[in-house]
Amino acid sequence: MESNGNGHGPTVERVRDSKLWLEGLQAAAHDTFREHKLLGLPIAIWKDGKAVWLQPEDITPEDMGEVTPPTKQP
Repeated sequence: MESNGNGHGPTVERVRDSKLWLEGLQAAAHDTFREHKLLGLPIAIWKDGKAVWLQPEDITPEDMGEVTPPTKQP
């Protein structure tokens, strides 16, 4: 494989790993939201182009990575 010239390994290999990196970052974000909710602490988020405080009672299951299964359609 070809190197990208900066000593960090082949570009193709690093791009292939990007999905794994993104999954890890998403899991860390979910853990952080869950921890803040459990501790009753607000968390700073970026919304509509500015930083805002999200109160623990406003943290949703989706923020914490808890996706509810879709309901079956009749």
